Amino acid sequence: MLGKRDPLLNATRVPAMASELWQAYQALCASRPAGLGPSLVPQSEIQAWQCNHGIRLNSWELDTLAAMDRASLIAAQPNAEAPKAPI
Repeated sequence: MLGKRDPLLNATRVPAMASELWQAYQALCASRPAGLGPSLVPQSEIQAWQCNHGIRLNSWELDTLAAMDRASLIAAQPNAEAPKAPI
């Protein structure tokens, strides 16, 4: 369910190399816009987060965040169509 943390995530260990990216993703999830249904974290929010934290994510990190975001929406709504990446 979107908005509630899956208890299985508490038992999952994130590899040390990915822990900072996972923490960034968790922080960005709070920026998800409210509306008629779940939606992707806007690119503008990711840019603002980078600026506010003095961080510049590389293209691999940005692509990974986007993939994580899409996967979380698919997991939240398994029967829904996968969200499209912004153009």
